[in-house]
Amino acid sequence: MDHPLVGQRVTAVRWMNDDERRREGWDFDINGPPAVVELKGGSLLYASSDPEGNGPGCLFGVQDGQAVYVQPAADTEKTGRK
Repeated sequence: MDHPLVGQRVTAVRWMNDDERRREGWDFDINGPPAVVELKGGSLLYASSDPEGNGPGCLFGVQDGQAVYVQPAADTEKTGRK
């Protein structure tokens, strides 16, 4: 059986908002909020600093054989920044 995320389409890449931060119980550090990947089915994907969800983390991937840092477009404001 396929994973529920298989076949989902990315609809947006943005910074985590304050409501989502509060839901996770996170404080944004000096790096600000993590990137959030929104999927068409309503799922949200974002990185945690560890498997226990103790804080936000950085999301990385591979594109054309190179490691890339996943973040919203450069003109997207980081909300929730201290």
